[in-house]
Amino acid sequence: SPDSAGFVMGATNPGEMEELRESFPDTLFLIPGIGSQGGDTERTIKSGTRKNDGLAVINVSRKIIFPDNGMIVRQAAEFYQKQLKLG
Repeated sequence: SPDSAGFVMGATNPGEMEELRESFPDTLFLIPGIGSQGGDTERTIKSGTRKNDGLAVINVSRKIIFPDNGMIVRQAAEFYQKQLKLG
């Protein structure tokens, strides 16, 4: 049913995500692509979550599991929590 449908929109395509969000303001988005794939966190939040609290799941996994710059997993997770304004 349409109520249980959603979209997977890569963070590396914020323009397309923004267009889809405008057309489907009440639809759930799963948004991978932050971190290793190079998606911009701020642009992703603006394009995919605007006026739709709770209608986007932004996924960061590879950069947390395999962090750079000598970070440990916990530090990487905390970094992305702050980036996504979750912590």
